[in-house]
Amino acid sequence: MDTLKINGVSLDTNTILHIDSIGDKYIRYSDGVQICWTTVVMDAQLTSSVAADNSPSYYCITPWTFPKPFCEHPSVQVTSMDLLLGLYTASAGANISNERCELVGWGKSAGNFECYALAIGKWKTNL
Repeated sequence: MDTLKINGVSLDTNTILHIDSIGDKYIRYSDGVQICWTTVVMDAQLTSSVAADNSPSYYCITPWTFPKPFCEHPSVQVTSMDLLLGLYTASAGANISNERCELVGWGKSAGNFECYALAIGKWKTNL
Protein backbone atom coordinates (compact mmCIF):
# COMPACT_ATOMS: atom_id res chain seq x y z
CA MET A 1 0.00 0.00 0.00
CA ASP A 2 1.34 3.44 -0.96
CA THR A 3 1.31 6.17 1.66
CA LEU A 4 1.58 9.93 1.60
CA LYS A 5 2.94 11.72 4.66
CA ILE A 6 1.79 15.18 5.67
CA ASN A 7 3.40 16.55 8.85
CA GLY A 8 4.53 13.04 9.70
CA VAL A 9 1.01 11.55 9.46
CA SER A 10 0.63 8.75 6.92
CA LEU A 11 -2.38 8.90 4.63
CA ASP A 12 -3.50 5.96 2.52
CA THR A 13 -3.11 7.14 -1.09
CA ASN A 14 -5.95 4.82 -2.09
CA THR A 15 -8.29 7.39 -0.48
CA ILE A 16 -7.26 10.08 -3.00
CA LEU A 17 -9.92 10.66 -5.64
CA HIS A 18 -7.96 13.11 -7.80
CA ILE A 19 -4.55 14.70 -7.94
CA ASP A 20 -3.19 16.90 -10.69
CA SER A 21 -0.07 18.80 -9.76
CA ILE A 22 0.47 20.05 -13.32
CA GLY A 23 -2.80 21.76 -14.17
CA ASP A 24 -5.71 21.95 -11.76
CA LYS A 25 -3.66 21.82 -8.55
CA TYR A 26 -6.04 20.12 -6.17
CA ILE A 27 -6.45 16.88 -4.22
CA ARG A 28 -9.79 15.41 -3.18
CA TYR A 29 -9.90 12.68 -0.54
CA SER A 30 -12.75 10.20 -0.25
CA ASP A 31 -13.44 11.41 3.33
CA GLY A 32 -14.46 14.83 1.92
CA VAL A 33 -11.22 16.78 2.50
CA GLN A 34 -9.98 18.95 -0.38
CA ILE A 35 -6.64 20.76 -0.73
CA CYS A 36 -6.07 23.39 -3.45
CA TRP A 37 -2.90 25.35 -4.12
CA THR A 38 -1.49 27.93 -6.49
CA THR A 39 1.48 30.19 -7.08
CA VAL A 40 0.64 33.73 -8.14
CA VAL A 41 2.59 36.82 -9.10
CA MET A 42 1.45 39.84 -7.10
CA ASP A 43 2.05 43.37 -8.41
CA ALA A 44 2.43 45.81 -5.51
CA GLN A 45 1.62 49.40 -6.48
CA LEU A 46 1.85 52.67 -4.54
CA THR A 47 -1.24 53.47 -2.48
CA SER A 48 -2.34 56.67 -0.81
CA SER A 49 -1.78 55.22 2.65
CA VAL A 50 1.50 55.08 4.53
CA ALA A 51 3.06 52.46 6.77
CA ALA A 52 3.40 52.85 10.53
CA ASP A 53 6.85 54.40 10.08
CA ASN A 54 5.42 56.97 7.58
CA SER A 55 7.11 55.23 4.64
CA PRO A 56 5.11 54.74 1.42
CA SER A 57 2.79 51.75 1.26
CA TYR A 58 2.56 49.39 -1.74
CA TYR A 59 -0.47 47.17 -2.07
CA CYS A 60 -2.26 44.73 -4.40
CA ILE A 61 -5.25 42.38 -4.48
CA THR A 62 -5.21 39.29 -6.69
CA PRO A 63 -8.33 37.09 -7.02
CA TRP A 64 -7.96 33.30 -6.83
CA THR A 65 -10.72 31.00 -8.05
CA PHE A 66 -10.30 27.51 -6.61
CA PRO A 67 -9.94 24.76 -9.25
CA LYS A 68 -12.91 22.96 -7.62
CA PRO A 69 -15.41 24.53 -5.21
CA PHE A 70 -15.60 23.65 -1.53
CA CYS A 71 -18.93 22.86 0.20
CA GLU A 72 -18.02 25.30 3.00
CA HIS A 73 -15.56 28.15 3.37
CA PRO A 74 -12.01 26.75 3.41
CA SER A 75 -9.05 27.83 5.50
CA VAL A 76 -6.61 29.78 3.30
CA GLN A 77 -2.90 30.34 4.00
CA VAL A 78 -0.71 32.59 1.85
CA THR A 79 3.07 32.83 2.03
CA SER A 80 5.28 35.34 0.25
CA MET A 81 8.25 34.00 -1.71
CA ASP A 82 10.22 37.04 -0.60
CA LEU A 83 10.85 35.93 2.98
CA LEU A 84 14.61 36.57 2.95
CA LEU A 85 14.44 40.24 1.95
CA GLY A 86 11.34 40.98 3.99
CA LEU A 87 10.12 43.45 1.40
CA TYR A 88 6.76 41.83 0.68
CA THR A 89 4.14 39.85 2.52
CA ALA A 90 0.76 38.41 1.56
CA SER A 91 -2.35 37.00 3.20
CA ALA A 92 -5.88 35.88 2.42
CA GLY A 93 -8.34 38.75 2.34
CA ALA A 94 -11.65 38.86 4.18
CA ASN A 95 -13.60 37.83 1.07
CA ILE A 96 -13.32 34.03 1.20
CA SER A 97 -16.15 32.00 -0.32
CA ASN A 98 -16.63 28.35 -1.32
CA GLU A 99 -15.41 29.17 -4.84
CA ARG A 100 -12.80 31.93 -4.55
CA CYS A 101 -10.85 34.32 -2.35
CA GLU A 102 -8.75 37.44 -2.57
CA LEU A 103 -5.01 37.30 -2.00
CA VAL A 104 -3.73 40.54 -0.52
CA GLY A 105 -0.11 41.63 -0.84
CA TRP A 106 1.80 44.63 0.43
CA GLY A 107 5.38 45.70 0.63
CA LYS A 108 8.04 48.33 1.09
CA SER A 109 8.50 49.00 -2.62
CA ALA A 110 6.64 48.66 -5.90
CA GLY A 111 7.12 45.56 -7.97
CA ASN A 112 6.20 41.99 -8.66
CA PHE A 113 6.67 39.17 -6.18
CA GLU A 114 5.51 35.56 -6.02
CA CYS A 115 3.47 33.93 -3.31
CA TYR A 116 2.07 30.49 -2.57
CA ALA A 117 -1.58 30.03 -1.56
CA LEU A 118 -3.08 26.91 0.01
CA ALA A 119 -6.77 26.27 0.76
CA ILE A 120 -7.96 23.34 2.88
CA GLY A 121 -11.58 22.44 3.51
CA LYS A 122 -14.39 20.06 2.64
CA TRP A 123 -15.63 19.29 -0.87
CA LYS A 124 -18.49 17.15 0.46
CA THR A 125 -19.92 16.30 3.84
CA ASN A 126 -18.64 13.12 5.46
CA LEU A 127 -20.35 9.95 4.35
